[in-house]
Amino acid sequence: MTWVVLILAAISETLGQCVVLFVNKVRPTRFVASVLLSSVIVALGAFNWMFTSWSLATWIFGARISLIEVIRVVCLAYAPLLLGFLVLLPYMGPFIRRLLYAWSFLASVLAVSTITHLGYWTAFFCTLLGWVIIEILQQTLGRPIVVLSHWLRRITAGVPLSVRASDLLKTFDDETTNSSRDADERGQT
Repeated sequence: MTWVVLILAAISETLGQCVVLFVNKVRPTRFVASVLLSSVIVALGAFNWMFTSWSLATWIFGARISLIEVIRVVCLAYAPLLLGFLVLLPYMGPFIRRLLYAWSFLASVLAVSTITHLGYWTAFFCTLLGWVIIEILQQTLGRPIVVLSHWLRRITAGVPLSVRASDLLKTFDDETTNSSRDADERGQT
């Protein structure tokens, strides 16, 4: 059941990044569908990383461990991302996101080191190299999969999901203007 931690962490992280959905005024049913789809995509990316790290540990360093055991403990290493919704905080959001990912990464290294009986630095190497391989694949051979995931997110949301800073400012300005107008109207009656 440790995969529940990963799914909840993915949902929390997705909720933290849902400003784009709010700005585009996505309908509630599409909002929920978008959050769930993004969470599944995050979880699939995590499983790819776990598989790659496990492959490196077993094939290169001869660790004798099953993939299921790696998945079980590395899913728990995603626990810091249960706080992923905090990336929504102004100014601190990007810092919090990096901090949570670093914490999760170090927890993954510790988990891999513990279950594979490899040294800490060997586990660090396996985990880091696994992440680098995933990043390289996403930018090269996996590009069609990345494009497909962006397309699925856009189709699920029902609106384009690109937001520029000017869009955010316009939305904030519109909401502020509407709130002021409503307050003025209530004050006049």
